[in-house]
Amino acid sequence: MDRLKNIIQPKVYNFNRIIDLSFRLKTGREIVVNTPRHGRKPAIDISGQFLPNGNASNFNVSVTNLYTDSIVDMLTSIEVRAGYGDGLFLACSGTVSNVYTETPGPDKVTVFECVTAKYSEWLEATANISLSAGFTVSQFVDTVAKALGYNATVIDSSISSISCPFPFMFNGKVSEAIRRFKRSLPDVGITTEGDKLRVFSVSKAPKIYGVHVLKLLSQAPQFSGGTVSLVLPWQPNIKPGDMVQFPVDFGKKSLGALTFNSAVVDTIDFSFSTVGDNNQMSIMATPRSKMEE
Repeated sequence: MDRLKNIIQPKVYNFNRIIDLSFRLKTGREIVVNTPRHGRKPAIDISGQFLPNGNASNFNVSVTNLYTDSIVDMLTSIEVRAGYGDGLFLACSGTVSNVYTETPGPDKVTVFECVTAKYSEWLEATANISLSAGFTVSQFVDTVAKALGYNATVIDSSISSISCPFPFMFNGKVSEAIRRFKRSLPDVGITTEGDKLRVFSVSKAPKIYGVHVLKLLSQAPQFSGGTVSLVLPWQPNIKPGDMVQFPVDFGKKSLGALTFNSAVVDTIDFSFSTVGDNNQMSIMATPRSKMEE
């Protein structure tokens, strides 16, 4: 497939870990707890499991010595941006279901459990969009890509020239702009493909969104029951539905006659912290191709 020709080869990210939190209260007020880009960092942890439908399961956020307890009973949701200081980030928003304090210990750790959570690269980005009636999918996507800082877009030719009979006026978060746009043109899907924005026909949705070459594994791949397990430092740009590739010789040593060097991601279990050694993702994936001995 053509989309597999442009394989993404990311840098090895494993330093300057960042987690920014935005707490939403019932009053509509917003309280922000951010990781400083320089100097001492607060102890913030996130963990959960990413599912193929774009949701996160068992998504938890914990903060050590949270400076205020006054918000605990008024919380409705949390927005999270997490990743590395040189630009590789994941955004995720969750609906808070439970808040508690872990004990014992000299430091108070406040844990926020989210009953539902969704991840999106464009959670925080904003845009001012003004398009006249008759605008095309390409025109909308070019505007959105610019707001998100994407240098390239991939648009299926079958939908690039589709036009909308109504004008589109919007000023706010890109995520909301996309939701409104898709209500007008429900067959148009928008997602990311590595460092590109991909637009496709929902009725012909691609099964693979991005391809990632894994340079740093924490242990040899493990194969069981038709599934391969991969453990590595968390890479926020890897999502369910993506393809991952790992060194052939690494796979051969651990998998013997059932060797392969690529697989499609099914689920991702992750844990990530601004301090300490908590930085790992465990990928469960379905083999895409097998290699000959």
